[in-house]
Amino acid sequence: MMIQYQRFQLGGRIEEIEVETVASIGKQYILLRDVQDVFPTAARFEREGRPVRFLSDEQGQRLEPWRIAVYLESTLQVIPQPTAKLPMLFFHVVQVVWFLVCVPLKARHSIYQSLFDIHV
Repeated sequence: MMIQYQRFQLGGRIEEIEVETVASIGKQYILLRDVQDVFPTAARFEREGRPVRFLSDEQGQRLEPWRIAVYLESTLQVIPQPTAKLPMLFFHVVQVVWFLVCVPLKARHSIYQSLFDIHV
């Protein structure tokens, strides 16, 4: 059997990943972890703007390891994990700036003393 590849795109980058086949039934799939080897932030996929479902068993449980069907005629869009680090960092920076600007120096000293049991 000839090796087949599924195309994936994230931003301007397009990569081809080898398709796996269950020989006994000829069913093809791509493992999420194989895509994550190329696109580490990959969390899910879209085809023509619609979500691609992970394959599941008869009870609706996702097959382990997670995998998707193959769409050789399409380039699947990689949807990365959302990151909350930047907004959380921004929140902490705002707190520190507010503390330094709005809390009077004498009050800051007493806060330091009560928090860290130090004398300034």
